[in-house]
Amino acid sequence: MALPIAATPVLEGDDAKRFYKELEENENKHVSDEEIAESIRIFNTIMNRNPEMKRRFGIA
Repeated sequence: MALPIAATPVLEGDDAKRFYKELEENENKHVSDEEIAESIRIFNTIMNRNPEMKRRFGIA
């Protein structure tokens, strides 16, 4: 039997202000080519070690 889904928290006051400020600051940050390459390498390693995940994502 499935468990009920918890309510989604709502940010208010200072928490909401901080969240939107950090969101705005991070919008203009760029990821380096090395970080992208490392992420792709990790993804490919995971997919190669888990054939079931490859099938689920249609990467066969």
